[in-house]
Amino acid sequence: MAAGVGMGAVLGLALSCGWRPGNAVLTATATTGALIGTNGLMTVLRVTDPRTWSRSDWVADIVPHVAYALVTVAVVRGLESDQADHAGEIRTGIRQCGTALRHALCS
Repeated sequence: MAAGVGMGAVLGLALSCGWRPGNAVLTATATTGALIGTNGLMTVLRVTDPRTWSRSDWVADIVPHVAYALVTVAVVRGLESDQADHAGEIRTGIRQCGTALRHALCS
């Protein structure tokens, strides 16, 4: 949970400092940060070893992190002061993530 809250705080800080990526980059950044924050610590503590994971293990791990990232992006965008409507961009990001997941599962 701390990794998720920390990643959201880091993203909020970066955006408040002027970083303006698109939703896809922001989602990828949040996903990567959450994966590193959780799996990195568990790997260092030798709780798990991602090098031994199967494709289905990776998908089972990535899906909730992507879901976290999409919600984080929606919240961060909703808190922006310009109040632009990002719903279409978020839907596009969700579709792109779904396409990538299908590709990963079916390849």
